[in-house]
Amino acid sequence: MQLEQRRKRRRLVSLTPLIDVVFILLIFFMLATTFAQWRAVPVSAAGEGGDAVAELTALRVSVDADGRFRMEGQAVDLSVLKQRVRDGLTADPDRPVRLQTHDDAPLRAVVAAMDGIRAAGGHNLSLARE
Repeated sequence: MQLEQRRKRRRLVSLTPLIDVVFILLIFFMLATTFAQWRAVPVSAAGEGGDAVAELTALRVSVDADGRFRMEGQAVDLSVLKQRVRDGLTADPDRPVRLQTHDDAPLRAVVAAMDGIRAAGGHNLSLARE
């Protein structure tokens, strides 16, 4: 009796499914990841029993319901607001800045005012409602 020699078959593993899975994972993580840097602006809430002297000397900036800026009661745009805040802080860099916002003020305008005040050197910023 003659035994048949079995041929050893060499089985090749296809890498195509593995590559497909890797590419799908790569696309998933690229789409699920955000690359935005979040910045925080420190703001203190203005309370009822605040310092009376600080309230009298504070620079007053307001944002109305239409998103327009006012400083000390005069309408200004963002670039003028930055310059006037910078001018107001030259004598005392720690002078408080009070940002008053209307209830219906657009968030974009409030954040733009906060960023402008911060860029002008206003580090003592408080937020209040009109």
